[in-house]
Amino acid sequence: MTKKKRKWSRRLLIFVQLPLLVSYIVSALACHFNPASAPLMGLAGLAFPILLIGQLLFTGFWFLRGRRFAWVSLVITLIGWPHFANIYQWNGTPATQATGVRVMTYNIHYWSPMDAEIDLDSARQELSTLIRDVNPDILFLQENKDIPRSRNLPFMHKLHVPVYENSTYGYAIYSKYPVLRHTFHTFESRRAGYRGLLSADLLIGTDTIRAINVHLVNTSLIPEDYQTLAANESPLSSEQIEEEGKDILRKLGRSYRIRGNQAEELALYVEQSPYPVILCGDFNDTPTSFAYKRISDLLNDAFVAMGTGSGDTYNKVNVIPLRIDYIFTSTEFSCDAFSTVPALWSDHKPIYADFTLN
Repeated sequence: MTKKKRKWSRRLLIFVQLPLLVSYIVSALACHFNPASAPLMGLAGLAFPILLIGQLLFTGFWFLRGRRFAWVSLVITLIGWPHFANIYQWNGTPATQATGVRVMTYNIHYWSPMDAEIDLDSARQELSTLIRDVNPDILFLQENKDIPRSRNLPFMHKLHVPVYENSTYGYAIYSKYPVLRHTFHTFESRRAGYRGLLSADLLIGTDTIRAINVHLVNTSLIPEDYQTLAANESPLSSEQIEEEGKDILRKLGRSYRIRGNQAEELALYVEQSPYPVILCGDFNDTPTSFAYKRISDLLNDAFVAMGTGSGDTYNKVNVIPLRIDYIFTSTEFSCDAFSTVPALWSDHKPIYADFTLN
């Protein structure tokens, strides 16, 4: 290849990379914008891991070719540096022998397995055994079902608040520590099934702490929407796919707006707590999101402190790891260990961590 052709090929590659560079910058900075007023920024943040991989590949290519543009590409890549530790950890400590206060959170999918062919009673027995084996001192459950299996778990104090009136489904906090008081705070911005947070003040020794269980609103997509996204498997025409795609974007936009408002309300509730906080829940959002940043600015993420790997907690998506379930604590707690359980009964994986209350 002549020198002139090589020059034009480099320029062409830079031109090809430019849209990736812009998208990567927007994605890396999306967490600073509340999707309540900028819903598309929520989608931009979700794409960060994929854009990061593309950016790293291009940067590596430019360094291998010995081009000065490699340094430009590297500097732009480092814009996303604050997210790196949130999406992957190397040297954590798994929770084995319990030390201090053991906390567990699990979106338990109504105590029903995702696979309808699995015997329901056997699955519920295995779920109960899993929780007993982890043996948490405080258990946070989302999508709990008030059934004998859940009521018979070995906790002295059990709180369950239904998501609907006269429903058995809801939020739960089970504690081996005395419950001094509890309340359910209803969000101003809500949707059916995602209407607030359950809070309980617990007495640990002579110290009072506040335990908060939350389930932020989901994407509201239904199975047919995912089939539309996989257009090569959809029987719809191109026009129908386009229209369905617009409908999916509208649904996502509405969900991001609500979740952004809920994150703000949750942050305010945490800020007003007179006690050290343990906040657990299903955020339905990743560590590159506004919701995550809003809370992690106030509390420490147990996975970042002691986790290992990607910390993937969502079983329905295998293309990229998604960490959307969290354990956050005030600075009064130091995290000693953290584990993710590779359980497949629910669409989520349970996580648990050990803490010392300083």
